[in-house]
Amino acid sequence: MSFSRRGAAAQAARTLGQALSLWRGPALADFRYEPFAQAEIARLEELHLACLEERAEAGLAPGRQACL
Repeated sequence: MSFSRRGAAAQAARTLGQALSLWRGPALADFRYEPFAQAEIARLEELHLACLEERAEAGLAPGRQACL
């Protein structure tokens, strides 16, 4: 893997880690039983899961394993 791709993976891992550090519990927890919030709760939970997956992939990029 080239230095620029390794650097991009490292930057992605840092940025995604920072984003995940802002996540605090279930999305819209105060509205979890309200019908109007269900679509947004599902969307936010999907985004959270996608962020977790991308962070894991960035962390597993060749040359990054030792950096975690």
